[in-house]
Amino acid sequence: EEEEEGGKVVGSVVLMKWEADGWFYEGLMRQKEGDWCYVSDAAGVSEWVHSSDVVSLASAKSMKRMLNVGDTVIAIHPNYSFSYAPGRVKKVLSDGTYTIEFYEGAEADLPRDQVHLLPKDKWRGAVEHIRRKEQEWVGKAVLAREDSDGLYHFGKVIQHLAMSQQYRIRWPDGTSSIQNVSHMFSAQKNATPVSRESWKKGDFVLAMAYPGICAPGKVLAADQRPHGLTSGGGDGRGDEEEMLLAVEFWDGKWRSVSPRQCFKLSRDYYESAVGYLQSIQSSSFHSPSPSPSPS
Repeated sequence: EEEEEGGKVVGSVVLMKWEADGWFYEGLMRQKEGDWCYVSDAAGVSEWVHSSDVVSLASAKSMKRMLNVGDTVIAIHPNYSFSYAPGRVKKVLSDGTYTIEFYEGAEADLPRDQVHLLPKDKWRGAVEHIRRKEQEWVGKAVLAREDSDGLYHFGKVIQHLAMSQQYRIRWPDGTSSIQNVSHMFSAQKNATPVSRESWKKGDFVLAMAYPGICAPGKVLAADQRPHGLTSGGGDGRGDEEEMLLAVEFWDGKWRSVSPRQCFKLSRDYYESAVGYLQSIQSSSFHSPSPSPSPS
């Protein structure tokens, strides 16, 4: 059994396994050294990934090959956009599509170009990785979207909902709600200092907009210092070596924040988050207003 040859070559689009949840997402191969591939995902984040966690997209030639019932594959999941998960071919349909039964029981009829063969040993490893990651989220402190207001709050994961990418989160006020992993960020991530070189004007971020509450925004300026650009709401505590970011939030207001309080976002996620906020934000939500944008 071998993977379909689309080529793990520089410049090609591949599927890379995301360590945080074990699912596969499209990325661009930028560099290859030995068994390691330097891949950029849709969020623009680049990292070295072992070649065993990179799957070649099927070439035009291999797409002509028929799949058989029982073949182990990864395929685009019907419930989650741009997300590929392990499954098996359940049926070969007369119109040339395939019924795929995913590892957690979901099914979808998919065209050949959304289904990619995976060797059985790698398939088993992928399923085990996903199952392990599903349980690792439980008990973690996270920053997650609260669908009632569209903003991002700190909470704790208390349950994984079986056969899904959804988790129950307990909020500081004792209430709980269910959220998809795509709207969850590990609160431990921002404990690691971020290099100045990794931030630039125009980056999309999730940043502290109000005390204990984060919102989507764009970086207006990077490498600001506490004694320089401030808005009265920054994180300046007299440490002139700490970099601050000037962030313009989704509502046009801005403040300077520490990058330790930020998560990088892709343009697509930022636009989706802003769209959701605009659709549900109500006048009943009142918070201290950051300063107007600097001229």
